[in-house]
Amino acid sequence: SPLLWLGDQIGSNKKKLPPVCMIVGENDPLIEDSRELASVLEKLKTTVSLHEFANQGHAFHAFWWRDAAKRAWETQFDFLRKLQLIQ
Repeated sequence: SPLLWLGDQIGSNKKKLPPVCMIVGENDPLIEDSRELASVLEKLKTTVSLHEFANQGHAFHAFWWRDAAKRAWETQFDFLRKLQLIQ
């Protein structure tokens, strides 16, 4: 699990990780893992942005024609714009 490896990095002088944007549905069975990953990344001083979408399951963003998916994609694009990686 990436969480095990990342957890071992807390307090070390390892290279900083790149910013992370996490999109997760509140009904996703992996939501607790996503929250834990965000917490570990924050402890590693990594810029992390966790966005939970109400009434959504795993991979809801793949249904791009739905409103929640459109909001998720716009959230991701806003994150990239903030980092000046896209316009």
